[in-house]
Amino acid sequence: MNLQWVHNLCILDEVGSYSLVDGSQYNTTTRNWSKVRVTDIDMAIDGNGDIYVVFKPGDGSVSVKVKKYDAQTGEWSDLGTINPDDQVDYASIAVSDTDIFVAYRNLLDDERIISYKSPKSSSTGSWQNIGYISDSRSSSVDIAVDSSGKVYAVYNEYGANGSFSVNSKIYNGGWGSHQSVANTKGIEAKIESGKNAMYIHFLDEEDDYKLNVYRAIGGGSFLKLGGSFPAPRAHYASLAEGSDGAVYVSYKNGNTLKVETQKYSNSWQTVGQSVRNINEESWMGETQTLAIGDDIFLVLQNRYWGGQLEIYRLETDNWALVYEGNSSKYVFGIRASSNGDSAYISFTEKPGYVAEQQGNGDFISYLYKIESTSN
Repeated sequence: MNLQWVHNLCILDEVGSYSLVDGSQYNTTTRNWSKVRVTDIDMAIDGNGDIYVVFKPGDGSVSVKVKKYDAQTGEWSDLGTINPDDQVDYASIAVSDTDIFVAYRNLLDDERIISYKSPKSSSTGSWQNIGYISDSRSSSVDIAVDSSGKVYAVYNEYGANGSFSVNSKIYNGGWGSHQSVANTKGIEAKIESGKNAMYIHFLDEEDDYKLNVYRAIGGGSFLKLGGSFPAPRAHYASLAEGSDGAVYVSYKNGNTLKVETQKYSNSWQTVGQSVRNINEESWMGETQTLAIGDDIFLVLQNRYWGGQLEIYRLETDNWALVYEGNSSKYVFGIRASSNGDSAYISFTEKPGYVAEQQGNGDFISYLYKIESTSN
């Protein structure tokens, strides 16, 4: 496996706000950023390996902008502001072969989810309003594109009498009717594009935050895969579909604070049991599960070892450590996006206790590209 530095991309600050900084640093002495921070960041990677980022500028505006990172030239281009009249929350971005899609909750319009698209051929962005996704107030949204170019959205919508539901819609020239995935309050709801299907996963707030996973079965409907995961208060869930069609889900167990990975192939089974850092000793934080080629990777924050970044590759039923960061560097704000052949991960690295005592107190963010070389 190769881990290649690409570009400084995003920072997660001390109170949990994402920041697009493009080479910025945070100085712990002056407590200032070298460039303006922004929030509400999300990113997607297309088939060419180009990255598209949506974010809220740090200049006091409440709308969002989009930028593109060209993997061939290494240059950023500005694709414009979506709608300066919207007040944005929970922005999400997805890309097809021809278009860029952005959806977010508009706080100025009853907190409904609105969506826009722009052709990829536009060098400066040409954004068109393609309608509301949710019919009423919603708490979050996530969008993704399937292999045929259809856009899927998942969102948690408020109903009458204090009820909630996790709903989905498909855009295929226009948004279709909503489909109810589950009649519950689902948080951290995400939709992922696999090689063979689309997947939704969320934590059920009404059932001790247990993790639920659903697979698209056609016509906009989703089928639950097995039962709810037994781990209560799961966090940082991430999903990838392997080249064999099996589904891999990683998450932090809220009881043990360890990372667990489950594989679904007719039933859920625990995999990767023999790695000390994952299943025996560690107190874990954020995770990202990635499918690259025929390999399954797990990117995580190992808080047991100073919060360092670690990357594992699944080999049969064992996790093989393929990258180990510096234990004196605390990593957080991990994000990832994959197009099946390669993946990008972004994270922020800050000095640990020893480094801070030596006067090295800057927070630095990185963007790395992962390419599998196991074949």
